[in-house]
Amino acid sequence: MAAIAGYKRLNSVDASDKEALDEAIRNLFGKVGKEPLVTPIFNCDSGANVGVGDNFLANYNVTILDMVKVTMGNDVLIGPNTMISTLNHPITPKGRHDHLGIAYP
Repeated sequence: MAAIAGYKRLNSVDASDKEALDEAIRNLFGKVGKEPLVTPIFNCDSGANVGVGDNFLANYNVTILDMVKVTMGNDVLIGPNTMISTLNHPITPKGRHDHLGIAYP
């Protein structure tokens, strides 16, 4: 639930309020470098598993399904409508029947 509150807060911040936006990003992500920028709409599973370096930019409508650690270095730019997913589903009928999920780093 903390992730939902965190990304809702991030999505509701006025983009011209750089301090509030920076604070919302730092409260949501596990590790943040200098000068991060995330533009709404942003979604994630946890947020705490996301680590970003300096000058990180996530453009509009980015989703990071971070059930395990997702680390991005300095000067990473993510384009609009991008999904980064650590999740997968089983390919065997038994695994699908058992509703198993798989997370990869």
